[in-house]
Amino acid sequence: MPEGTYAGATWTMKPIQSPPESLHDKGLLHYYAFQFDAGPAGGYVGLQTDGHYYGERQGRVVNFSIWNAPGYDSVPSIALAETDNHESRGARIMLPYEWEDGEEYRFTLVATEHEGGYAWRLDVNGTLVGRILGDATMYPLRPYMLTWGEDLHWWHTYDGRTTYHCEEMEPSSMQFLHLRAIDETGEEHAAVRSNSWISADTNETVTSQDGHVTTLCDSPSVEVVDRGVQHNLGSRD
Repeated sequence: MPEGTYAGATWTMKPIQSPPESLHDKGLLHYYAFQFDAGPAGGYVGLQTDGHYYGERQGRVVNFSIWNAPGYDSVPSIALAETDNHESRGARIMLPYEWEDGEEYRFTLVATEHEGGYAWRLDVNGTLVGRILGDATMYPLRPYMLTWGEDLHWWHTYDGRTTYHCEEMEPSSMQFLHLRAIDETGEEHAAVRSNSWISADTNETVTSQDGHVTTLCDSPSVEVVDRGVQHNLGSRD
């Protein structure tokens, strides 16, 4: 984004290919997300193929969290929410959302003042997901944003419970389009540069903290498409 600070961001996510049912059968998921830089540590929001909430599987969801954020409000009755997510150590909102391949979903994330701090409100195609609340340090949005795709096979491989081979990884694809930052006047500013990387350049082996040796697969890829980028997970051999 252009240098400066912002009050929010908006972008489109377009699922291109969902993973096959075999990923669900393994108890795993793919997560495609937009990560933003606000507050002490930032936050993330995106689409999960099979959201997990304290061991309960929720199907397709929007997942939204900000690190160290202490609260939330304006959450729809069908949503799940917590204030001490194990990953972000802050508030998280998970909204069941039956997104479909080939459709476009416009995300809008905007901060407003709230009781001496700020509330970050998220809407998807006009549907309110909820607001995550924080103090004055939760604002503004800085111009360092990224998109990513995550394959949760590592849940099992890093602790040695299961061994997977790279060619067994289920494929899926997601596009991120029309990324814009929103300033305090409501004006939108387009992204100005793009870098990309994957977790491994070759099928290299790594050792986790428990001593288990596993493989980082080089099958994920990022490609430039009209109006944005496309993330691809899994093997396409």
